Amino acid sequence: MRRVCQVLLVVGLVLAMGGLLLAAEGKRPRGPRPEGGPPEFGRMDPFPLVKRIQNLSEEQKQKIENLRKEYEPKLSELREKLDAIITPEQKKAREEAIKKAKEEGKTGRELFEAIRNAVKLTEEQQNKMKEVQTQIGQLAREIRGKLDEILTEEQRAQLRRFGPGRGGRPKGKPEGKQ
Repeated sequence: MRRVCQVLLVVGLVLAMGGLLLAAEGKRPRGPRPEGGPPEFGRMDPFPLVKRIQNLSEEQKQKIENLRKEYEPKLSELREKLDAIITPEQKKAREEAIKKAKEEGKTGRELFEAIRNAVKLTEEQQNKMKEVQTQIGQLAREIRGKLDEILTEEQRAQLRRFGPGRGGRPKGKPEGKQ
C-alpha cells in the first residue's frame, strides 16, 4: 500500500511539473507520445506509460482509451490552472531558465531547481500551486485505481516497473546517478 501511495504521489507531482514545463515551451499536448520515445514533460500522465505494457487485449485497449478520453480534459484543465498562476514575466523567466539549463545539460532535479529559482513564486502563488497539485494528485489516484481494475496483476507489475517519470530507467537508479 505504501508503494502505491508513493507512485501516486510521484504521478501527481510529475503531472504538475509537466504542465509548467509544457506551458514554458508554449506547446499543447496532442495525443500520446511515440512509443519508446523519451518522456515529454507535457504528457506525464499514466496513459503513455500504459501503452508500453505488453499483451494488452483489444478490450483493455478500448477501456484505457475511454479512460483517456474521460480524463484528458480534466488533466488539461488542471494544466491550464497551473499555467494561469504565474505572470507573463515569470513565464518569460521560466522559458529562459529552461533554455539555459538545457544548454548546460541540466536534467531532473537540477532542471527543476533552475526553473524554480528563475520563476520566484510568491507565497500566494505557491499556495495556489499546492492546491492545484493536490487536485492533480487526487485525479492521478483516481486514474490509477481505474487502470488497476482494467489491468492484470502482471500488467500492473509492468506499469510499476516503468513508473511515472522514470522513463523506463531501472529501479533504484535516480536520474544522474549511475
